[in-house]
Amino acid sequence: GPLNQARSLLYRLNYAYFSNNSFRWFNKADNYLLAPALTWAPSNRSRFTLEGEVMHDNRTAQRDRGIIAPRNNVDLLPLGFTVQEPTDSQRNAGNAIQLNWVQSFAENWTLQTTLRYSRNRFRDAYHEPRTFTPDFLTINRQYRDFNRFASRKWFNTYASGTLNTGWLRHHLSFGLDFGFQGDDIRGDRTADAIDGVPSLSLVTFNYGLVNPAAYRFRNRTSGDGDSRQYGLWVRDQVDLTSRLKAMFGTRLTGFKDLNVNFNEVTGVVNAQTFGDRDVTLQAGLVYIPFAN
Repeated sequence: GPLNQARSLLYRLNYAYFSNNSFRWFNKADNYLLAPALTWAPSNRSRFTLEGEVMHDNRTAQRDRGIIAPRNNVDLLPLGFTVQEPTDSQRNAGNAIQLNWVQSFAENWTLQTTLRYSRNRFRDAYHEPRTFTPDFLTINRQYRDFNRFASRKWFNTYASGTLNTGWLRHHLSFGLDFGFQGDDIRGDRTADAIDGVPSLSLVTFNYGLVNPAAYRFRNRTSGDGDSRQYGLWVRDQVDLTSRLKAMFGTRLTGFKDLNVNFNEVTGVVNAQTFGDRDVTLQAGLVYIPFAN
C-alpha cells in the first residue's frame, strides 16, 4: 500500500506460519517467515526496493531415516516407529536484506541491480540408526550434534534493451554477477554406542533414557569454508523476420573455494583450495509459426 499521497513510497508486509504433526512418533514442525518491503519511486524511470526476511524453522525428530526392517520385515514394527528421541531437534534461524534498483534509460533500455546479504545458523542434535543386535531385539544408535553458521553476499546487475542496425533489430542484454559464500562449522561432533549412546529396544521402546551431556565425543571437528563465484555474460537476439529470430550469447564463469577442517581431538588440520573458470557459447534459431 502507499505511504504518501503521491504514491511514490509503498510498503508491503508478508507473514507466513506453518505447523504440522506427523504419523511418525515425535515428528513435528513450527516455522514462520516475516518479510517486509519498502519501495521508493522518485520518478517514473527509477525504483528502489528494500526487502527484509526473518525466518525460524523449528523441527522435532525430523532427521527421520525411514522405517527400519528387522529381519528384512517392515511389518515387525509400528508404522510410526522412529529411532529418534522426543528431545531430538533441528533449528534453523536466518535473516536477509536485499536492495533492488531498476533504472530506465530512454524508451527501450533498462538497468537492474540487486544487492543481497543473508545469514543462517543451523543447529541439529539427533539420534539415528546404526546396527541391529544379533537377536534383532535392539538397535544401536549414533548421536550427532551439528552447529553451523552460513552467510551469503550477492551482487547482480544487468542491462537490456533494443538496438537497430540497418534492417536488423537486436534485443541485447549483458550483465555481471558476483557471490561470496562463507560457512563456519563450530564443533560438529558424534557419539556411538561405545560412547554412552543407549540402544533402543524394539520391544519395549525405551525412549527417554538418553543423556547427551554424558556422552563421550571422540570425533569433534570444526571448519571454515569460503567460496567466491563470478560471471560475465552477453546475449543478442536478432529479429531476422517477424517470425524468425537468431540468438547468440557467451558467458564467462569462475569460482575459487577454500576449505579448512580441524579435528579437535587429534589436532589435525586439512586445507584445500581449488578453483576453475570457463567460457560457454550459445547459439540458436527460433521460428514462430503463428502470429499469435
